[in-house]
Amino acid sequence: MRWYVLVFLFFTMAINFADKSIIGYAAESIMSEFNLTYTQWGLIGSSFFWLFSISGILGAAWSDRIGTKKIIAVMLASWSILQFGAFAIAGLPMLVAYRVLLGIGEGPFAPTAISHVSKWFKPESRGMAISIVNAGSMLGTLASAPILVMLIEKFGWRIGFASLGLLSVVFLIIWMLLPETHSLKVDVNHVKLAPPKFAWSEFFVILRSPTCLFTLLAAFSGVWLTMWLGLWMPSYLTKVVEMKPMQMGYTALIIGIGSVIVSVFISTLSDRLYKKNHNFRTSRIYFAGISLIVAGMFLASITIFHSPIWITIALSMAKGFAYTILAISPQVLMQLLPDRSGLMTSLGTSFMNIAGMIGPVITGVLVQSAGENVSLGFAYSILLAAGLLLIFGILFSIFVKPDTGLCYSNELIDKKAKTSTS
Repeated sequence: MRWYVLVFLFFTMAINFADKSIIGYAAESIMSEFNLTYTQWGLIGSSFFWLFSISGILGAAWSDRIGTKKIIAVMLASWSILQFGAFAIAGLPMLVAYRVLLGIGEGPFAPTAISHVSKWFKPESRGMAISIVNAGSMLGTLASAPILVMLIEKFGWRIGFASLGLLSVVFLIIWMLLPETHSLKVDVNHVKLAPPKFAWSEFFVILRSPTCLFTLLAAFSGVWLTMWLGLWMPSYLTKVVEMKPMQMGYTALIIGIGSVIVSVFISTLSDRLYKKNHNFRTSRIYFAGISLIVAGMFLASITIFHSPIWITIALSMAKGFAYTILAISPQVLMQLLPDRSGLMTSLGTSFMNIAGMIGPVITGVLVQSAGENVSLGFAYSILLAAGLLLIFGILFSIFVKPDTGLCYSNELIDKKAKTSTS
């Protein structure tokens, strides 16, 4: 049954990220219809994340109490309603409002899905499982591009949005028909046995640890690249590389498939090494840190080598290597506070998504700052993203040491809290 759960969450993650990324494929149509600047477009991209982190924390906390099935059902319903609501969008304010509401509806999904998968898979195979769920985001962001671009080109961007709403309805029906199996009930009941008490003072000690801090920053850089790929890459391919819309769509498909292969391959190697030595730093931290560095190098290279073939290869490698941190970082955070896995994964997701709040706006400002030289503006944004990957990849490799760092259970936190107050 765990593999059915994994496959369902993989495709639901794909829908989740297709909802996020379709606006990037519709960029030229929407910007032309509403006469938007690059900075305004960056604002639209940013608005998705204004309340995304808050909803992610609240939703993950609720999932720890009432279970993932109800939370996921509510999210799927909200996605469908909002995507059909695209027919009502008539200007910039409504477009921003739509993105804010969609962000609220999608915020809790990633931490909820990761927390749920972690309960079904043992630590030695958890990296592979989380990597597969995260790979759904690549499918939704890039591999779905040809279909979404075709719908937008033939029927308009509103029909493209509504098609994703219909897909959410289908998945909601499937999800509601799936039974809560005995193994799932046992797992959920096991989670409910965790002590309810929680000392926030000790939680902040964990937050200030180098392991937690640099894990969050490394994941931040990975999400920054993800936001650039989802919101800005389509415009980059059409305006700078001068691809036609359908060429851009198929290029995004190739990038998506290539990045999935790279990401799953690296995570599988990491899992195998962990099974052999059970050393988290060697098998997880070094893999993720070096992957970020390699991703930054591939990304920076497209500002030097402008061949469409090389750009496709480099973006595939950059995305695939960078996504390794999104499979490793939840494991590091959950290891710091195992009894609060939902809280720790939501913390990571919420912090990472700060990149979604500021990244699109900064990118828009950089692109617009170059004036008519759009190619130069995009080069600025690419080098910034590459720099973040390189810097935080190095810091992550040096300072993150979960094998020797903080690791608290609820029981230990309660004990330390009582000691400090006595």
